[in-house]
Amino acid sequence: MKMNYKRALSGKDVSVILIDEFNNVDLFNKARKTANKYDIVLYTGSSISEINNFKNLHARDIVHFIIRLTSKFSIELIDKVVKNIKLDYKSVSIAFSYKDYNESLKFKECVNKSKCLYSNLDCFNLMRPDTHLESSYTASTMKIVDNIICDTIRIKYHAVCLSRYSIKNEIPKDVADFFSRASHLYGAFQMYHRSNTDGYFSIKKDDKIYITATKTQKDKNLSFDRICVIHNYNERENAIYYSGSYVPSSDSVEAMIVYNNNREINSIIHTHDSIRFTRNPLAISYDRIEPIEYGTAELGYRLSERISNGLNVIIMEEHGEIFVGKDDYTACNTLLDEVSKMIN
Repeated sequence: MKMNYKRALSGKDVSVILIDEFNNVDLFNKARKTANKYDIVLYTGSSISEINNFKNLHARDIVHFIIRLTSKFSIELIDKVVKNIKLDYKSVSIAFSYKDYNESLKFKECVNKSKCLYSNLDCFNLMRPDTHLESSYTASTMKIVDNIICDTIRIKYHAVCLSRYSIKNEIPKDVADFFSRASHLYGAFQMYHRSNTDGYFSIKKDDKIYITATKTQKDKNLSFDRICVIHNYNERENAIYYSGSYVPSSDSVEAMIVYNNNREINSIIHTHDSIRFTRNPLAISYDRIEPIEYGTAELGYRLSERISNGLNVIIMEEHGEIFVGKDDYTACNTLLDEVSKMIN
């Protein structure tokens, strides 16, 4: 199954193989809780050699491997993992471990080259380290558990599609202009780290929320087929009611909570610009919030609270940043202003 997200995927479509060389009990417990919540089948192991046990696994349409290693970056290890997974659909996330942050930086170019080398896979991800565990600097439990969802079914809300027809011919001109400009800025400044599908663009018009679909390429020539309309968000049911050919962004819950609680907001652009904002030590003047799961009401309320205090740029630790437009000033203008400051 190729994941195009024309429909919301069910956990019943997915098997996840989680191998953790740290054999961390807390990780396995939280992973099982998440897998059970979304009906995902989870297999666990503590050694990379156990990959061979899953060579012929075809129980479900999508099989995703998450591997946290105790060793540092090795192209030979990546090659071994990829070649040992003999599946029609290969989806792989690997986390290496280092002595400290500075050691991890030494492998930055190697990581980038390996992403290009294995770009033919439907999904290939090298997770950034963000915490210390047993004297190693590695990927955190939260990041790994979130990966169970973000590289498979993606969305955490209940998707209620009111119409599956494309809305591209119904998009007002000023809304279309916003998406075109946002796409141009996103691509021109390369405001993504892992993939040009990172983040979302959104604008409010006549009580409708227009938003990019999940897993949409946004850096150039954004397809208007990939724009959805969200009609409503029911928080009690965690349900997004929408129209469009594809499922709305996995961050739609946060966006809807921001719009519903900050009436002056007209647009939002969410990017993953690690170099310029999220992980830039020089970006100290920006307000930051602690790591919170994406796709959750909790994150939406935290963002809404900061926006209510007058902020229009917020960095989400280990995630990305949002730029908001207020009244007649769009998120595109906010983004351009802030990027210009960082360049100058």
